[in-house]
Amino acid sequence: MAKRKGLSLDDKKQKIMEIFAEKQEFFQLKEIEVLAKKEKGLNPMQVKDLVQSLVDDDMVDVEKVGISTYYWAFKSKLAAQKKFKLDGMKENLKGLEVKEKELRSKLESSKIGREGSDEKDNILKEIAEKIEALASIEKELEDLKDSDPSLWEEKEEEIKQ
Repeated sequence: MAKRKGLSLDDKKQKIMEIFAEKQEFFQLKEIEVLAKKEKGLNPMQVKDLVQSLVDDDMVDVEKVGISTYYWAFKSKLAAQKKFKLDGMKENLKGLEVKEKELRSKLESSKIGREGSDEKDNILKEIAEKIEALASIEKELEDLKDSDPSLWEEKEEEIKQ
């Protein structure tokens, strides 16, 4: 028998939101725990953390009245939040599209006058050759360092002392 995998955090949050959506009422935490266990099969010990997470995400409203704390979430508020978020994203998208057009035009204008030429290619090739030659000379110098007469004299003096 395969192990039964539990619900993810998002699935549990969704089940709590279903309770609010189906009932369209105000609840105390105890009532939510009972409904979550009875109707959605969720562990009551986790409900408090899940509801608090939903409150933190502004998906559920909470108000303390006297010594009681009430939780609620209405479809109209959720729809308004989603519409507000969607409008914000659309505005952001428009701004990014404008910025993209500006950057593309800057790119095109910066390419003018930078077209590749034979002279430029020759200079770059010459620079690459000189860098390569310098590297080989430095390697040769490193190899010859061992037979440096002044180094040998210093070693002989160290040995004598």
